[in-house]
Amino acid sequence: MTGHRPLVEMRLAGYMPKSAFVTVLEARPAWGPFTHPDKAMEMGGAPDIVILPDDNPATVDLRCLRGVVVHIAGNSRGRTVAALERIAEFEPAKAIAGGDWGLRAWKPNKGFFDL
Repeated sequence: MTGHRPLVEMRLAGYMPKSAFVTVLEARPAWGPFTHPDKAMEMGGAPDIVILPDDNPATVDLRCLRGVVVHIAGNSRGRTVAALERIAEFEPAKAIAGGDWGLRAWKPNKGFFDL
């Protein structure tokens, strides 16, 4: 997993973004010096956490997403929904996951549902 460190540092400093992105990848990307997820906020973008192919989405530490609206994208329905379920454990404001396979969301007091 990568891209989470700037968000963790932001949270430890007492700040919380309104939203963050999580991308669930099936292949390891080749990032340049300006495209690495750790640089997203530094370059004026939103927090961007990338779950890499060798990560288990059901076990990654995503506590930094508590209270944040989370947008999750991934091509593998199984891995992307596993990330959504893991993120829901940390009580985001809400979370929505999508890909070519469809849309699935989670909201407090409503739980998981398909769109």
